[in-house]
Amino acid sequence: MFSRVWTLMVACLLTAPFLLASSEEYIFTLNDQAVFSPSGALGSLASTVEADTSMLELKERKATHCSAAGTPSPMDQAQECYRSLEGKVKKVSAPTLTFLCPTFNGYFFSAVTDGVTVSHEGPVTIQANFFYAEKDVSISGQSISLQGVFCASKVGKISLKAPEGCPGWLRSLTFERAPGERPFDMMFQGCVSFNPPSIENLIVVGANKVTFGVQRLG
Repeated sequence: MFSRVWTLMVACLLTAPFLLASSEEYIFTLNDQAVFSPSGALGSLASTVEADTSMLELKERKATHCSAAGTPSPMDQAQECYRSLEGKVKKVSAPTLTFLCPTFNGYFFSAVTDGVTVSHEGPVTIQANFFYAEKDVSISGQSISLQGVFCASKVGKISLKAPEGCPGWLRSLTFERAPGERPFDMMFQGCVSFNPPSIENLIVVGANKVTFGVQRLG
């Protein structure tokens, strides 16, 4: 009897730390799917909608990704906004944009041979701009506010990222183009924060897939 009780106690002591460690690896749910990131490694979870416009929200550790609709449609509104900007915004060519002051307005950046990287350690606010690249388009900051921002990439992806050294479990949002003909890949409208992680009514016109990059803390 004593031997059996002792065996059960040892078994509980051996399994309890493993169970506790497993529970700490839990990150968040996306449309009722759970993602785990073992040993602090970077993990990812993707979601796709059958539409050309996506809406994202993130509160605490629960994210939703769904189709966005309206009258007129978000795509019609985005195309009208794009046409209105073409003749008003100054075009500037640059192989790679590497630094951004907190407020950045009034420029049309084109990087035809490389990717575009917009970064700042603090908050980033971009309004009425267009970023075009042959490769990846990346915008990073502790918080990112985008209003009427158009992005296009011929062979790459478009990402919103946390800057290096930024605390928080959310590390990136990577978007992929929805099918269809239009003069831009995606238009962004809304706010993303990486510290603390949150997404408030982020509408991405022209995207049907998003991948969350996450990392367990501690």
